[in-house]
Amino acid sequence: MMRPTRNLHYSKNLTFKHRLMLIVLLLSVIPVFVLGMFSSNNAASIVQQEVDRNHLMVLRQIQYQFDQFMKSMDRASFQIANNSIVEKSVEIGPINNDLGYTFGTIDVIKKARSMQEIHFDVSLVYMEEAQVYSTRYGFVDLTDFPFRDLLKSVGVRFNSMVVVPPETGQRAHELLMLRPVPAFYSDRPDGILVFHIDPSLLTGILEQVELGHNGKILITDEQGAVVFSQNAAEIGSRISATLEPYMFRGKAGVVSAESSREEAGKVSMNGEDYLSASIHSSYNNWSYIAITPYTELTKKAGEVRRFTLGLAGSLVGLAILMAFLGSNRLYSPIQRMQQKLQGEFREQLPYLRDSIFLQLIRGEMSDNKIRGKTERYGLLLKGSRFYVCLVEMDDFAQFKQKYKENDRSLMIYALRKMLEELCENDFSCVTVSPLPNQVAVLIGTKDASERADEAVRRKAMEFRSNSQNHFHLPVTVALSRACRDYTGISEAYQDASELIGYRMLLGSDELIVQDSVRMPLGTTGYSLIELKKKILSAMAKGDESEARSSLSALIEAIPQHMHNVESVLGTFAYLIGEFDQLVREWSDGGGELDTKELYKQLLAMSSLGETERWFADTVFPLVTNALQDANIPKRTKLIQQVLQYIHLHYDTDLGLQHVADTFQITPPQLSRLFREERNESFSDYVLRYRIEKAKEWLAHTEMPIREIAERLRYASVQNFTRIFKQMTNDPPGYYRKKSRLDE
Repeated sequence: MMRPTRNLHYSKNLTFKHRLMLIVLLLSVIPVFVLGMFSSNNAASIVQQEVDRNHLMVLRQIQYQFDQFMKSMDRASFQIANNSIVEKSVEIGPINNDLGYTFGTIDVIKKARSMQEIHFDVSLVYMEEAQVYSTRYGFVDLTDFPFRDLLKSVGVRFNSMVVVPPETGQRAHELLMLRPVPAFYSDRPDGILVFHIDPSLLTGILEQVELGHNGKILITDEQGAVVFSQNAAEIGSRISATLEPYMFRGKAGVVSAESSREEAGKVSMNGEDYLSASIHSSYNNWSYIAITPYTELTKKAGEVRRFTLGLAGSLVGLAILMAFLGSNRLYSPIQRMQQKLQGEFREQLPYLRDSIFLQLIRGEMSDNKIRGKTERYGLLLKGSRFYVCLVEMDDFAQFKQKYKENDRSLMIYALRKMLEELCENDFSCVTVSPLPNQVAVLIGTKDASERADEAVRRKAMEFRSNSQNHFHLPVTVALSRACRDYTGISEAYQDASELIGYRMLLGSDELIVQDSVRMPLGTTGYSLIELKKKILSAMAKGDESEARSSLSALIEAIPQHMHNVESVLGTFAYLIGEFDQLVREWSDGGGELDTKELYKQLLAMSSLGETERWFADTVFPLVTNALQDANIPKRTKLIQQVLQYIHLHYDTDLGLQHVADTFQITPPQLSRLFREERNESFSDYVLRYRIEKAKEWLAHTEMPIREIAERLRYASVQNFTRIFKQMTNDPPGYYRKKSRLDE
């Protein structure tokens, strides 16, 4: 009674190669027409399944490459749009009394382009002045800008990038990316940043893909327009109505069960059948569609049918031999294609793994979906209770200064591997890097007792100590409370992120858990008010020493009266506002502090100690200078402006005539005033300042000596080396080695 079941189970375990051989054998002994149809249909079905899977694998890889490209451009556009020099330039216009911001903007754009691997052009639209600066067209009026009408019709969105596909509008034969400047505007943006990208850079990715069977790939936006295709003539056209079920409509950047599904099936276009597969990118709401003519896939099945008709009367032995040869012949191309795709998939697996767990901690995937994906790709995070442990660098600015970008990536990778090795013998764990200075360790355990909480806490302490011992990286570690399933991991990540914020109150290089966060013992903030008054009074008197002393007392008192980071930041923001008001009053409204930049720097502070040093070394001197400027002679103010101009333009041709023309005085006057104020000549100061810049770059960067000489406007490396040695008594190369050894 069990024999049919065993036979059925055996038949399911047959490989595709053996199944194809069996089909050919049956065709040799069963009536030709019946088994011929069965053979062709079965072969077509198997080929279709294989092609569907291959289509989806190829589409996932293409989607990943396109998404990474878009994210890279998004970051580059945000860095330009959020740059203070660019913001100031679009605010005051390109043509004004101070061209420093215009030149600075051009330099920012130049550097941003040089940091990207691909070539693209950048245009900056000054909305108020109706002017455009472009790396392609130079400075032109907005009326002469080829994309003026397109900008009006498309517009921009608050702090986001708008992508305009090729062939949108009459003259848009390229991929455009638009972003408002500033990125965070209140009423309307002062300018619009436009990236011009040659679409052939992206269509080249599609041209490298070989689907086989005369297949092709289309990429469409949510309106059904073809954004990219292997056939350039199709770009800008609309897809066939029969393919619309395979595109997705929804909000870009919002992942849902509907927007992230994958589709495969059969469609008809122009009287011909096609196999179609599609996936959707939740990042930009594009649909990636692959289609292959159905006749190409059924051609193999037709060959089997004709082969069977010719061999109907042959001997069974001969049929077995021919079946073996035929099955090898049919399967080999598919096997080679499968092996190639599997190799490419293995290369992309680490990136896919990170993508899955990033979506998990951000709450973008359901419990069942994450379990399905991790089981499918062998990325199981086992356990019934989960913790999120955040390991974050305390001084990321120093880390970036010390290591180049590639070295930083290797350091983060090595840190992740170390954390996984520390954890793997005791818990199930995976790591992911949500931020450049942060590693999240996802820990799973089946133990629901308090012992598990204590064991995880000890493991978090190991993370902190080993990071310091092996990488010399002071880190703060935050450990969340336990959650019971995958869906709770995103809440645990938010919990750990909030705990990291208490680093300013609790100090750096610490383990922060929920028990570490306690309400302050103090009951009144009167002492804080008095200390703030003392600081303001001392600065008004010009007594920085007294102000520093009161600041230290304020830093010591804050943990006793405040229990959240927002209150701490509010206290220091109040001081900055009062300093600005003091400067305005002293200068009769003619002077002010750059409070926007100061607030931005304040938000980057990670500890009370760092905040105290920043106030003492940066804010207090800035306020003191601003108050002194209110009473200093006119010629002293002029020389201070000249010094500031030198500091901003040291990498240009700084001649005495040029600077004098900039400040509308004669060269002899400037030379005399400069020597009287600085006790040194103009040229000596420029030379000394450039040498100081060279020493800084030699000590803290890997910039080649040739590039340093060029940036500092020396005619040759030999000339730079000779002057550097005269000023420092050491050649540049030896100075770099000596400074590294001292450090």
